[in-house]
Amino acid sequence: MRMHRSLALLAGIGLAALGCRAQAPPPEAKAAPSPAAPIRVSGVGFATPESVLHDTAADLYLVSNINGSPLEKDDNGFISRVSPRARSSRSSGSTAPPRA
Repeated sequence: MRMHRSLALLAGIGLAALGCRAQAPPPEAKAAPSPAAPIRVSGVGFATPESVLHDTAADLYLVSNINGSPLEKDDNGFISRVSPRARSSRSSGSTAPPRA
């Protein structure tokens, strides 16, 4: 029985020593990347722009335009394609299905 107590005491001391050992400092936190500068486009013919999507393959911004009252279904909305470099817009026409 005395041997069990000695082993238990040694095991406890060993575990305590492991818990008290110096730990390596945490790795330096990397700074978060700064946000990209906003792209401002004006005078290009937007009509109540509602949403934007960046097409990475074509490097274009697709902007949906409501073109009228947002609460009325008038089928005259359109998509503008905006180049981030040229900052120009081209309308792709109405995205509504043809009327019957």
